Amino acid sequence: MKTEKAIISKIDGGEILVLPLLKSECVTCAAGCAKQGSAFPVDNPRNLPIRTGDIVHLKAGAKVQAVQGILSLLVPFAAAVLGFFLAGPVMSLFNAPAGEGVKAVFVLAFLFISALTVFLITRCHPLPGKAEISEVAGGI
Repeated sequence: MKTEKAIISKIDGGEILVLPLLKSECVTCAAGCAKQGSAFPVDNPRNLPIRTGDIVHLKAGAKVQAVQGILSLLVPFAAAVLGFFLAGPVMSLFNAPAGEGVKAVFVLAFLFISALTVFLITRCHPLPGKAEISEVAGGI
């Protein structure tokens, strides 16, 4: 599981906003350059003691990881299986036999189209859920 570093920019009640740290030099930089990124909300499910300016490690929550796994693995796999079984009926519409090569083409086509669809949908509509603070690395 990949963790990212971020710096807490604002704590307002239950909402925590962080800025991603792209480089270690960004911790002490006050310039606010374009490399800093934009603030985004995170959760603190472990109720770790945090304050503005702390550097934290972020990870995806368990629910978000489960949704990502289902979308990225099971949907294309199910589509590939569907392609295998639809090869026969589709080819019978054209009065042609569905040989092993045709079935392989259908499997690969369904796999590619479903994977591309999942990719495009998740780029246009982010998955629900927030990143979680896994540990506090320190302050500025």
